[in-house]
Amino acid sequence: MDVQLSFFYLVLCVASNITPAIANDNGPIWCPVNCTCDEKDFSVDCSRGMFETVPPDIPNFTRKLDLSDNSITTVANDTFRELTHLTKLNLFANLISTLEEDALKGMKQLRRLTLGANPLSVDNLEKSVFGILKQQALSWMYLAANTIMYLKQSHFEGFESLELLDLGRNAISEIDPHCFMPLKSLAKLDLSSNRIYSIDDTLFEPM
Repeated sequence: MDVQLSFFYLVLCVASNITPAIANDNGPIWCPVNCTCDEKDFSVDCSRGMFETVPPDIPNFTRKLDLSDNSITTVANDTFRELTHLTKLNLFANLISTLEEDALKGMKQLRRLTLGANPLSVDNLEKSVFGILKQQALSWMYLAANTIMYLKQSHFEGFESLELLDLGRNAISEIDPHCFMPLKSLAKLDLSSNRIYSIDDTLFEPM
C-alpha cells in the first residue's frame, strides 16, 4: 500500500473506530465473510458468494464492490448510504426485481454502475437509477439484459458525464426522439437485440 493510500486508510479506520487491517490468507481482517478483498485499492469482491441480500458489513471506505452472480432479489433504501467512497458497483446477474427509491443514495463518487442481467423494468429504475443518480459524475452505465420496454427523455436528464450506456438485450420498442439529448459526453451506445423496428430521424442528432 503506497503512502497516500496508507494515510487515507488509517484516517478512515480512526474515524470509524475500525482496527487497521492485518493481511492473512483470506485477505484483510475487515473483509466480509465469503468475500475476497484487496487493501491496495480497497476493493471488495463478493461475487458468487451465494448472497441473497447485500452483506451488511461492507467497510465504508470500499472503493470497488463486486456483488455479481448472486441471488439478491431486492436492494433496500440506504443499502449503500455509508459507501461514500465507492467508484464502481457491480450487481450483474442477480435476481434483482426491486430497487427501492433510495437504494443507491449516498454514492457521490460512483463512476461505474453495472445492473445487467436482472429482471429490472423501467418502473424499477425510474426513481432509483434515473432519479437518485442524476447530477453525479457517472461515466459508465450497464443496463443490458433487463426487461426495459421504453425510454423517455426524462430518464437521462442530468447524466451529462455519461460516456458509455449499454441497453442491449432488453425489450425496448419505444424511444422518445429526444431521449439521448442530455447525454453530451456519450461515446458508446448499445441498443442491440431489442424490439426496435423504426427510429426517429432526430434520435441521434445531439450525439
